[in-house]
Amino acid sequence: MKNTIVKRDILLFETRLLESFIITSELIRDWKPHILSLLREINEYIEVFNIFTAFKTEEGCYDVEIFWNNKPNAPVIRMLEQAIKTKLLGDNKGTGEIQCLNIAHEVADGTVTMCNQDAPEFKTRTLRTSDVDGIAGMTLTPQLADALDNDLLAERVLNIFANVSGSIKAIHSYTKEMSFYATRDPLTNLFNQRVFWELMQYESGRAHRRNYSFGLMVIDFDNFKTINDSYGHHFGDRFLQLAAIKLRQSLRDGDILARYGGDEFTIILPETTEEQALLVATRLTNDLKTLDLKDPDGKEIQTTASVGISICPTHSRDIKELFRIADGAMYKSKKKGKNMISLPTNEDIDTVFLQNKEKSLFLLNAVNKKENIIPHFQPIINVLTGKIEVNEMLMRLVRDDKLLVAGEFIDIAEDIGIVHKLDYIIIEKAFDNIRAACYTGNLFVNLSPRSLTITRFIPTIVKLTSDYGINPVNVVFKLTERDTVKNLAIMERFVLDLKHEGFKFAIEDFASGFSSYHYIKRIPIDYIKIEGEFIKGMLKDVVYHAFVRSIATLAKELNIRTVAKYVETPETLKELAVMGVDYAQGYFIGMPSAFIGDLEDRISVVV
Repeated sequence: MKNTIVKRDILLFETRLLESFIITSELIRDWKPHILSLLREINEYIEVFNIFTAFKTEEGCYDVEIFWNNKPNAPVIRMLEQAIKTKLLGDNKGTGEIQCLNIAHEVADGTVTMCNQDAPEFKTRTLRTSDVDGIAGMTLTPQLADALDNDLLAERVLNIFANVSGSIKAIHSYTKEMSFYATRDPLTNLFNQRVFWELMQYESGRAHRRNYSFGLMVIDFDNFKTINDSYGHHFGDRFLQLAAIKLRQSLRDGDILARYGGDEFTIILPETTEEQALLVATRLTNDLKTLDLKDPDGKEIQTTASVGISICPTHSRDIKELFRIADGAMYKSKKKGKNMISLPTNEDIDTVFLQNKEKSLFLLNAVNKKENIIPHFQPIINVLTGKIEVNEMLMRLVRDDKLLVAGEFIDIAEDIGIVHKLDYIIIEKAFDNIRAACYTGNLFVNLSPRSLTITRFIPTIVKLTSDYGINPVNVVFKLTERDTVKNLAIMERFVLDLKHEGFKFAIEDFASGFSSYHYIKRIPIDYIKIEGEFIKGMLKDVVYHAFVRSIATLAKELNIRTVAKYVETPETLKELAVMGVDYAQGYFIGMPSAFIGDLEDRISVVV
């Protein structure tokens, strides 16, 4: 009985140890220094030579982390490494040899050398779940291992360490994959459009500080639509994958390749002159001609591309203008007969600037007269019932009998400081449509980041809901995750004020960035719209599938409704139902239109 009584200071130590192992983002990021600190603390109560983990990274390979209290000599290191390998072989039960051990040693106190010990005892715990596979252990002297008090304490410490280290490994692996896939195009594994713009912004600042020029290249394949239409989307996807590999091989180290969308690719060329950019583009177009692509009958398909180039600061210092100039040069290449490379002339640059000026004047006139600004609505269905319960409002402009989507003018509206006025006008017109159609469902409304800083924004919207007889509880304002992260403190206050007035709040492109799970607990979110690339790729990519499933599970636990956009096939919709996603939106569900209503007869959904 006496031997099993846990002393008060030991109990307090165990409590403190548990508190130290509470999993935080800091612990996941800097877990090695944290373990070394805890190892020193453990040695105040029981002499532990080391703590170690061994986690499987691939078949037959393990990453081994050994944390030493004192610096070990070579015989001690060999002894422990062999003991760990023997333990892993025993756990594998003859299923295969240990192909490789990637071993890293960390030392808490390097001033004292630990010499060879006679047959040290080590305790281990095997960790095997769907997320991790390995062992965690510690090494003691034989005398301490035989002492009952020390043995009980060692067991408790090891249990804590095994459980927490396994959790940290699983979370680290998950977030590492999440951050990778959130930046990548699922088809080609190249950077996606969002990351392209972030890298453009970074390169622009770096070039300005260091006083050098850099290039931007926009590439569009000349015959992709024909290939896609003739041989199907699967063949088109394979074409883009092979083209992406060929582009990457043709570039210099340090050049940044991204898939901008469809068959359009962008390349950032750091520290590059106009002449160097032309050399890269020439090599690239020549290499594309050697792309090994054959149709289903075995006939070789000729691959060519049209390329446009712009140089910062020669053509512009503004990254959006730089892109428009390169994009215009690419279309110039197509008009010249395709398979061409074009640099912008002064006339081309003047045309871009003139177009921007004309758009600015058009936008100012549209806002002042409240004309040519038209709301469109895209239906969002309840995945289980197929009923349209939500419509998302989309901003459209009419110019010269052509319908402009937001991406064609919103940047200019932000630059000239009128985007919040566009928000007011489009919301008022949408409310007018809702009243006329007697629509009783929910309405998603896109917000610009500028609206967060306008003091009168919420009072103005409250007045509009009152004037048009709209129930605020049916209005859901949403922002992209990227805007939310940048303005987290302002966002928190803004959302609380919205909720106070009865409105709801949604996050667009959830999990597209790296802070999703950090701010989801700070901001009272009602809906999350899952990053569209995950939805598009989830039937082909097990990682994307796992992300969507885990987001849906987490949201249900937090009582948050989930919306999947880019739903373009019945198979995707059925899988979303299985995973428990609440709502679906996309071309399969319904196209945006100027009409809002329940529209139950517009679609037929079988889930």
